[in-house]
Amino acid sequence: MTSLLSAQFDHVAHRFVDALSRTLPHLTRADVIWRYEFARSAAMHVLTDADPRSGRLALLSQGLCDNRDDEQVLAHLLTFVSTGFCAPSHSDISHIPRMKTPPHASSMPLFTPSGNNAG
Repeated sequence: MTSLLSAQFDHVAHRFVDALSRTLPHLTRADVIWRYEFARSAAMHVLTDADPRSGRLALLSQGLCDNRDDEQVLAHLLTFVSTGFCAPSHSDISHIPRMKTPPHASSMPLFTPSGNNAG
């Protein structure tokens, strides 16, 4: 299945990556490929959630977000993806210390769509 999908779609992905690499010369090709994959995955995730039988976004947001509004979905997705592509290179921010996990994190409650939190 993987080789079939690669044969059908990889040439399109390579064209996107090539165009993005020319447009974003501050990024390495690897950075562009990572961001392309994150952008593609975000778009696929939103499209999957657009199935009215799923309704994950509506449940998670308790009705604040409406994935039936195509213009709103597209605006949020484009903002997210374009900001990600314009972010500094991974190597430019690798010197920034990462947040440490608080010692009490393992006892923090988990979110559940029903509103009941399980810890």
